This record gives sequence, C-alpha cells and structure tokens, in this order.
Amino acid sequence: MISGRKTEEIEDLIDLFSKTQYRAKEVTPRVETIEKRCLELFGRDYKYSVIHNANGEVCGHYPRQMVFLEYECTELHKDGFESTVQITKLQDLVNRSKMARCRGRFVCPVILYNGKV
Repeated sequence: MISGRKTEEIEDLIDLFSKTQYRAKEVTPRVETIEKRCLELFGRDYKYSVIHNANGEVCGHYPRQMVFLEYECTELHKDGFESTVQITKLQDLVNRSKMARCRGRFVCPVILYNGKV
C-alpha cells in the first residue's frame, strides 16, 4: 500500500507533467530531482544503461537521460554488472538514424518482463 505522502507526490508529478510540456533543454531543479529519483528507482530492480540527451540532441521531448533496461538484478548479483548493451554503438545508431525518424522520435523500450523488452 502506498502511503499518503507518496500518493501526494505521485499526484503532484502527474499534475506537473499534465500541465507542462517537457523539453530536454529547459531543466528546472524540480525536473532534475525527478530524473534523479527515477534513476534511483530503476537501479533498485534493474541493471541499465543510459543514452544521454542533455540538450535534446536525440529528441527534444525525450528525457535528458534515456534508460535502456538490460536485466533484472537480484540480491545475489546486485554488485556484479556485465552490460549486455554496447551503449556507444547504440548512441551512434540513434544519432545517425535521426533524419529517418518521424518528428525525431524513435522506439525506446520502457518495460522489461522476464528478461525481454
């Protein structure tokens, strides 16, 4: 069960993002805090890689740090991390494909279930 404070935080987030258009170039301290918290939450359950989009080079409407989930981490393997993604190769591929994408967008998986995206 979610505590009252957590429910209020979630409501505030939904309210913020329903009224404000996100732009990677326009960062406020509140948005930075939200992004940091999201990475912390991903890190609890998953090993992931990040593609940087600090000034919206990849896409102005995507987060400044795009998370690519690699696999679920267990307590047994929490500290050992072998990346399954060649992030520099993926970043290069995303950047080179920019002109082929409709409105500068591309598919970015956000769900990992049983080791599959």
